[in-house]
Amino acid sequence: MSAWCIRLLAIIFMLIDHIGVAWPTLPCYIVLRLLGRVSFPLFAFLIANGYRHTKNVFAYLLRLGILAVISEACFDLFQHNVLFYLREQNVFFTLFLGLLALFLLDHFRTMGRPQAALGMILALSLALLAEFAATDYGFFGVVLILCYGIFFTSPLGLGFTTVLFALRLLLNAPASWEWPLLTLGALGALFPILLYNGKKGFSPQSPRLAKILQMGIYLFYPLHLLFLSLCR
Repeated sequence: MSAWCIRLLAIIFMLIDHIGVAWPTLPCYIVLRLLGRVSFPLFAFLIANGYRHTKNVFAYLLRLGILAVISEACFDLFQHNVLFYLREQNVFFTLFLGLLALFLLDHFRTMGRPQAALGMILALSLALLAEFAATDYGFFGVVLILCYGIFFTSPLGLGFTTVLFALRLLLNAPASWEWPLLTLGALGALFPILLYNGKKGFSPQSPRLAKILQMGIYLFYPLHLLFLSLCR
């Protein structure tokens, strides 16, 4: 399975999840939210994969940072029916901090053991920042990206990391029968991740078309939140 296929799956599962969030009275609500749990581990894996293949990590960070900022109003409208809400931040802040943590960890690890320890401290500090800033998935979202980056070539490590992430969601679930089921849905992300073939997948021949397609993929997040908010 190529990175392109995993990206499409992540987007589809995210959309399914957000339809459930928008209309919790739907008869299939539980199914929608269960399927939706698959999306974040896939996005986290794509960040780790993108870091390994990017030619310019700073441009990558800039894209994620800009998207996080411009998506916030749409996220707040979707989640809280207001355009400005400081108590919760959208998932792209988590992805941004996860990518930055990966970069710092990798950068300092090449300098020797003392610097490697400093890199780990800085990376975990960014995870704590995600928790204090109340970004989506918070501390464990950033740690998941870090672990995917560390165990990227180890199927056992990737599987163990995903299971631990799902268990952490389970322990943090509200005291109701359906939420443990929903959090364990994150285990479904294991199948696409372990089937990843290391290939980029679909890529348009035209650089301009590729740029437009990339922009469309990035903008899908805020635009679909806005669309669902208006429909609701």
